[in-house]
Amino acid sequence: MTSSGHAALGVPVRTVLETDSAPAGAAIVTVAEGGAADEAGLRPGDIITGLGDARISSAQTLAEALAARSPGDKVSLTYYRAGSSHTVQLTLGTLRSA
Repeated sequence: MTSSGHAALGVPVRTVLETDSAPAGAAIVTVAEGGAADEAGLRPGDIITGLGDARISSAQTLAEALAARSPGDKVSLTYYRAGSSHTVQLTLGTLRSA
């Protein structure tokens, strides 16, 4: 298997907790201009709860779901914004080195 990079959304995230401290999703902190999340219309504060078939409950589960994908994969992403659930289709980008 050749590695052409790791799949990425172009967003740093932090885990969001429910009132009982259970993980509830991965909140977007910032959105990189031109990244997969930017192209899909995601914004800071959106809470990612699903990627493809994977349920996203934390920053860690998002990282694991992305690790199972490749740049260029088309996936559905479910997120909450202002109390409403939304789903978008997006094409994963490549994780860039800092």
